Order: sequence, then structure tokens, then C-alpha cells
Amino acid sequence: MWVIKFENGGEPYWIADGHGDPARTLVKENAKAFRYHKEAKAALWDVIKNNPHRYYGKPMEPVIERK
Repeated sequence: MWVIKFENGGEPYWIADGHGDPARTLVKENAKAFRYHKEAKAALWDVIKNNPHRYYGKPMEPVIERK
């Protein structure tokens, strides 16, 4: 399983299921899990594309990692 993690100079957080812009969690175990790396990568680009105001110009490094 794969999860999407963001680091923004503070605590890391992961993309989660639910409502939000995008939905996020500080607990890795609560992160949305993707069965395939390819699915996680597609979801990552959807998050960035749909929320450019949140990620634009900030020192943020998205990571796709195993859960």
C-alpha cells in the first residue's frame, strides 16, 4: 500500500479520505492508502492540480511512500 506525504517545514502530513481542501491527517495510519504506486502518483498530481493555491511557491516536498 502507498500513501502521499507532504512536508512543509513543520510536521509532515498525509492525504486522507474525507472532506477538505484536500483532506489531510497528521497520523500516517489514518492516511488514504493506494494499492498501487501508479494510483498514488495520479492522486498526488490531482491534489496539486486542484489546489495550486495551497502548494504554489512553498518549500513543500511531496513523497509517495509505503504505508
